[in-house]
Amino acid sequence: MSAGGWHLAMTIVQRLFSLISNLIMTRLLMPEAFGMLALAAAVMTAVTLFTDIGINRSIMREIDGADDRFLRVAWVVKVLRGIVIGAGILAAGIGLWLLPEGLFPPDSVYAQPEMPGVIAMIAISPILDGLASTSRELVMRRLENRRLVLLRIVAQLCVIPTMIGAAQISPTVWALMAGMLLGNLLNCVFTHLFLPGPRMRFEWDGEIAARLWQFGKWLLLSSALTFVALNADKLILGGLLEATLFGIYVIAQIWVESGRVLLNQLNSYVTFPVVAEVMRSRPDEVARLYRKVQTAVDFFCFSGFLVAFLLGPWLIDTLYTEEYHEAGRYLQLLSPVFLIMRYDSLGNLVLNSGDSRAVMLISAQRAAAICVFLPLGYRFFGIEGAILAAVTSPGLAVPYILSKTRHILGQRQTVFDAAIFGLSLVALGAIFALL
Repeated sequence: MSAGGWHLAMTIVQRLFSLISNLIMTRLLMPEAFGMLALAAAVMTAVTLFTDIGINRSIMREIDGADDRFLRVAWVVKVLRGIVIGAGILAAGIGLWLLPEGLFPPDSVYAQPEMPGVIAMIAISPILDGLASTSRELVMRRLENRRLVLLRIVAQLCVIPTMIGAAQISPTVWALMAGMLLGNLLNCVFTHLFLPGPRMRFEWDGEIAARLWQFGKWLLLSSALTFVALNADKLILGGLLEATLFGIYVIAQIWVESGRVLLNQLNSYVTFPVVAEVMRSRPDEVARLYRKVQTAVDFFCFSGFLVAFLLGPWLIDTLYTEEYHEAGRYLQLLSPVFLIMRYDSLGNLVLNSGDSRAVMLISAQRAAAICVFLPLGYRFFGIEGAILAAVTSPGLAVPYILSKTRHILGQRQTVFDAAIFGLSLVALGAIFALL
């Protein structure tokens, strides 16, 4: 409860700061600036997830994950991974710059002259994250989140005035980029200076590295597929929609992503380490623990759904200028995503059991679904059809998730979760019929 409370406080404060900065920056910058940064961030996420071997999860799961030697070996692997990610993003920026003119519609995000430079510059971000101390993961394992929360809030406080000041000098996407990179730099430095744990230095152990790879090899593919599942809408619509309309869609997505980030962070920083500890010491209590956790998750997801559907247009019209009005309807159409999010905690339970191959298959189902159905939805029904595909695609993996957790949770809980899924699909159909 203490760890969850601190992390909930951090996420709320960060989302509040993000909202405040978003409202300020939408009055200083044009919508296409947000579309460009969102697309560059999607490229960064792609390369990051394509190289994800679950180092933080290994630190939480392994019996010796808190040992100094394990943490230093994991840090070396993480640094090398950050360099590889940065090189991959830089290559993507150069590749976009070398593409012939006219390949994309002239008013699309891909055709903006700043886009290659934005992608190249964002390559700095994963390098800084790789250099961050694994004391951060150690704090997460021990559920000692207070100091980590306070440091991240301090970093966020420095980001907002940086973006505003940069926008006064250059009211372009580069103002957003300046704030993001400063936040990455501060978070990296703070992990070395202010978090308890061993000082980082080069240290290698083949046996530890082999364990990291054994657990992470399936996560490598799973994370790549997860990227596709979560970002295919931006990557595909970025080439189909004109830049302004895409920027408006991104504004609606920001609100949905805020909820997703909050839930994912609570799962990663609180639920995962708690369940890992219970699985190591008293596995017979996992089902009872899950029911407690899922009750809180359900409350959060249902509340997010109601807020997005009932208050979405009002929020957009109240907080943004007239040119963002259509984002309110997009937010309503996206609202059922919150009902599907409840099953992310079940996916985390599969990963906690050590079945990283099953997690990869879950990601594969979601990625295949959105890549097939989103272009079809846009082709026949326009952006509304694309949004419908983005909302429903994650749910297609739910039956498989339930089959993989039934032996952990029991038949009764599985039937209950299946019933909730059925009701979510009914709500989804009703919303698109009304709107």
